[in-house]
Amino acid sequence: MTMQNAAAGTIRCAGAVRAMTAPAARILSGTPRLTFSPAYPDNTTTARLEAGNAPGAKERNLTKMADSIWPAGSVLQPLNVAWTSGNGRAVLRLQEDRNLVLYKDNQAAYAAPDAWSRGNTAIMQDDGNFVLYDENGDPVWASNTGGNPGAYLAVQDDGNMVVYQDGSPLWATNTGD
Repeated sequence: MTMQNAAAGTIRCAGAVRAMTAPAARILSGTPRLTFSPAYPDNTTTARLEAGNAPGAKERNLTKMADSIWPAGSVLQPLNVAWTSGNGRAVLRLQEDRNLVLYKDNQAAYAAPDAWSRGNTAIMQDDGNFVLYDENGDPVWASNTGGNPGAYLAVQDDGNMVVYQDGSPLWATNTGD
């Protein structure tokens, strides 16, 4: 599997992780191995976010960003691994205490509701749902954005975490500037 991340480059993932297609999908086995290589020479992408399409969405008219993009099939695992925005200002971490927390400027800005002590793996699924699973593969929390194939998760430089489909926001943490 190959994924694009504007800040980190191309991510190649090898392991026994299978595509997730339903909110209750389970991880079968294995831990992915990641290797990184540059994707963009200037580490930037261009995006337009339309105001009012999702909670916390703000207008950014073709602003240059280095937001981290996590497409379908992206897996946040093992514990204490993080996805970081391009400028390092926002960090999504699956902590050792099993809580899924978004940090902005080194301060907790968002935590997955009712997830503390239960999370084990977070997956951006093929159906567009971003889901946190426990050790048994049961869902603990979800963005509830299923039914949107091709959606992706962005950990943004402004401190917001957003699920997008075709550039339109579907869900957000409302933590951006």
